Amino acid sequence: MAPEVHDSDDEIEDAAPHYDIFGDDLPSASSESRENLASSNDEEKATEGELTEDDIIIFLENEEAKANAKSSSQEVRDHHAPHLEMQFPSDDAAYKFYNEYSSICGFSIAKAGNYHGRKSGNTGHTRVTFVCNRAGKPVDEETLEKRRKQKQLRKQERTGVVPAENSRRTRRNKIEHTGCLAKMVVSIKNGNWVVISLHLEHNHELSPPQETKFLRSHKSMTEDEQLFIRTFASVKLPPRKIMSIMSYLRGGDVPYTKKHVSNVQTAIRNECKLNDMTHVLDYFHKRKEDDPRFYYNFKLGAGKKVLSLFWSDGNSRRMYELYGDCVSFDTTYKTNRYNLPFAPFVGVTGHGHTCLFACAII
Repeated sequence: MAPEVHDSDDEIEDAAPHYDIFGDDLPSASSESRENLASSNDEEKATEGELTEDDIIIFLENEEAKANAKSSSQEVRDHHAPHLEMQFPSDDAAYKFYNEYSSICGFSIAKAGNYHGRKSGNTGHTRVTFVCNRAGKPVDEETLEKRRKQKQLRKQERTGVVPAENSRRTRRNKIEHTGCLAKMVVSIKNGNWVVISLHLEHNHELSPPQETKFLRSHKSMTEDEQLFIRTFASVKLPPRKIMSIMSYLRGGDVPYTKKHVSNVQTAIRNECKLNDMTHVLDYFHKRKEDDPRFYYNFKLGAGKKVLSLFWSDGNSRRMYELYGDCVSFDTTYKTNRYNLPFAPFVGVTGHGHTCLFACAII
């Protein structure tokens, strides 16, 4: 068997191709692959910088959608914006329309005044002016402080009470007048109210949408909400809980504050002060219809003012017939509002339990 012939190390080294790791002496095939790779990278870069047909179509569709949205919003603004010769069936309708427009823009309005025509047959006002709530002459802090001191002196002369030096001033939300000229004037013509003068530009910043509902002309409370508050006030529900319930019913924030709810409750209490005895008599009449043995009586004084009131129901009268040998009453408690003693007539049953015979306010 012939022995294998091995090339020497020098011959192998001479026969093997030499490649430079930095690419200077690469063979022709490697150079071509490198050129192809470079050209593909250039094409990718060029493709990234260019817009395809799909990109152009998407861009045009977006621009068209923006233009449509802008035109529709402009139509909405034009629909809510007043203009000259605009007609309304009444001055209240004109006020509601202008107030809605001010809510969208971010300001509040007020009635500056009305004009009564002198022609024969006129029975009311014939022209009304609605202005921005910041209309009026601007007043600096020095003038406001001077007016406050003059008002304090007049009150001191009228009442004779000297205010304390370090008395706490009442915090008030005052509106800063800037002399804004924005206004809308409507006048009656042929039975309709027509816009005869209009100025829509303001000289101050408008309120953002989330704060507009707290402006004076936009604090609205429906009649149903007032009835709800009247019902809640009858069960002594605090204003913060009423606000939570009203927010839940509206499905979000309400266009009034807790102070507004408290003012409504105060108005309800003032109404009760004028007809509180009427409510008491109505309640007694209903009790008498349900309980024939229910008894009540009252005594009037000067000016038909109630001096004393006594009542007892059928169950209390029955308990008095059984255990009326010993009667006790205590008049140490006085009502806060009327400062009248309240006298409960109390007895003891055969089992040693306390029972109520009657009640009186004397």
